[in-house]
Amino acid sequence: MTLSLLFTLLACSDSFKDDGDTATDPALDPADVDDDGDGYTENDGDCDDADAAVSPEGEETAYNGTDDDCDEATPDDDGDGDGVSVTEDCDDGNARVSPNADEIPYNGVDDDCNARTSDNDADGDGFERNADCDDQDPKANPNGTEEDWNGTDENCDGYDVNLAACVQRGVQAAVTSLGNVYPLDDFSDDYTFGGYGLWRTVQDQEAYLSMGTPRVSAGSTATTFAVDLAATMSLNDESYPFYVEARYDIFFDEGFFACYGWTNPVSTDFEGNISLRIAGQNVTASTAVTADRAAFSRDVLNLTPYDGSVTCSLDLIDTGADLLSGYIGYTIPSVLSIFDESGAAATNLMTNEIEAAVNASVSDACSAP
Repeated sequence: MTLSLLFTLLACSDSFKDDGDTATDPALDPADVDDDGDGYTENDGDCDDADAAVSPEGEETAYNGTDDDCDEATPDDDGDGDGVSVTEDCDDGNARVSPNADEIPYNGVDDDCNARTSDNDADGDGFERNADCDDQDPKANPNGTEEDWNGTDENCDGYDVNLAACVQRGVQAAVTSLGNVYPLDDFSDDYTFGGYGLWRTVQDQEAYLSMGTPRVSAGSTATTFAVDLAATMSLNDESYPFYVEARYDIFFDEGFFACYGWTNPVSTDFEGNISLRIAGQNVTASTAVTADRAAFSRDVLNLTPYDGSVTCSLDLIDTGADLLSGYIGYTIPSVLSIFDESGAAATNLMTNEIEAAVNASVSDACSAP
């Protein structure tokens, strides 16, 4: 039994013998060692194996200067985790608010961190809803371009037609259509006493109207407009002059004067207002203008003596009127006043025609076709 035990021990000792054929075990990699005991080694992604609070499973704590979750995609300076750092995020405690967010109108929050994007401008046309007639349509705002009668009030004036534009077109059309020659009634008067007196006649008068560029501007309401129609007016012209004759007989002093003549143009502006009445797609215009006419004076008269007349000087004619005035005891109007009366009659005719033409043209230009 002793020999048997000896052989057994020898056999066992041989199994532990280093016979030189077994490889040496490799050294342990320090990066595989979990130094902080958080369950992650450096090779497992632990970016700080000396701090158990830092690991791929760590929860990022904002603003502590540490990459708690070992993930660069969750920076330490992004408190709400919206991917935008606190320096660029206007509310780093609200993930719905960042420069990458869309502005949500009317919620009282600057969602996109851009003060220029109004919270009260849903359609983004630059006008807040208290000034925008339709804050859901970017084409409809006080600066919008009106498209006539398309069902949308693009310029927010309360009407589906560009009133300013159509009134301007209508007035221009009226000016173009106006006639420019207005025949006037002949004039005659006489002042006599005891067989003596003054006799005067003016024949073949007509007024010429030349219209300039009209000016139309906004009135007191959206449907009223101020209009100024620049014009000039003259009586007759060299090719068709008027005929004026004056004869006076005062005791032994008598005179006879006759001449042809015409006037140079004088300024005659027609100023007033246009009021619109809108019913559906039909517009009716009502125009009222008054004439601001420069008076005729001697320097705008062109006079040529008629055959057989010594002169046609207005001064001499008026001298006779003055002599008779002294004789009969009341003032006789000067010859020049006759032409001013003719000018007044002409402006009345022109005023009526202008008002009628503007009414028709503006009503047509502003109504739906």
